[in-house]
Order: sequence, then C-alpha cells, then structure tokens
Amino acid sequence: MLVGNKTDLSQEREVTFQEGKEFADSQKLLFMETSAKLNHQVSEVFNTVAQELLQRGDEEGQAPRGDAAVALNKGPARQAKCCAH
Repeated sequence: MLVGNKTDLSQEREVTFQEGKEFADSQKLLFMETSAKLNHQVSEVFNTVAQELLQRGDEEGQAPRGDAAVALNKGPARQAKCCAH
C-alpha cells in the first residue's frame, strides 16, 4: 500500500494523485490518499490493507489459523516486574 498523506495541504502538493496512482500501479501497490489531520480515509487505508490480505489468503487457499484472532476490546497485558523488584 502506498499512501499519500497530508491531503489537507493541497496548496503544497508535490505529487499529483495521478502520479501517485501510476507509480503505485507500476509497483503493483494499492494507492490511497489521506489526511491524518482531518482524519480523512485513515481507517479506510487499514481496512483496505486488511481486506486485501484476507482476499490474497483466500486466493492462495490458506485456511485461517486458529491463533490469528485478536481481541480488540481486551485491556493491555500486565507487564512482569523485572529482576524481582
């Protein structure tokens, strides 16, 4: 995935959307533009990558691994105390 960021600064753009898209295509990459400041398409980038990986796994005939699940609502793991202190 190639991501063009800072779309909120269009007046300072150095690479056009078309240039970014063409380069991504030439490298066989997905391409999207985002603005982290405006929270524009940030989540969509991660969702797109996840969907692409799932699709590629299906195409390659890979069965989902039992240990691949991630609990998103689970709190952070406790850290062990170092050196018995």
